[in-house]
Amino acid sequence: MVFNLVQALQETRSLADDHPDDPAWGALRRQIDDVLAVLTDDDSVGDPIEPDGTGRLVRTDIDVEEAQLAAAALMAVHDRPQEEQLELARAAVEDLADALP
Repeated sequence: MVFNLVQALQETRSLADDHPDDPAWGALRRQIDDVLAVLTDDDSVGDPIEPDGTGRLVRTDIDVEEAQLAAAALMAVHDRPQEEQLELARAAVEDLADALP
């Protein structure tokens, strides 16, 4: 589940980059960056989670339900990149961030 979550976070971060002038997408991008910073560490040993080899996964003690909800909301915003779905994705990522130990 953690790897699916990280993939959804990274893909949505890329999608947010396609909307550089939209403050709502910028806020989602910052939330995603904050969550990924908690889940990864550039200096750790393990499989890389990014193509350039930076950011190795160091946290796997994530609430499964929160991770599933966040991943689903993030993938849904890919299907429907509208304001309502974007707001749901931001709320899910915020809840996930709050649930991280």
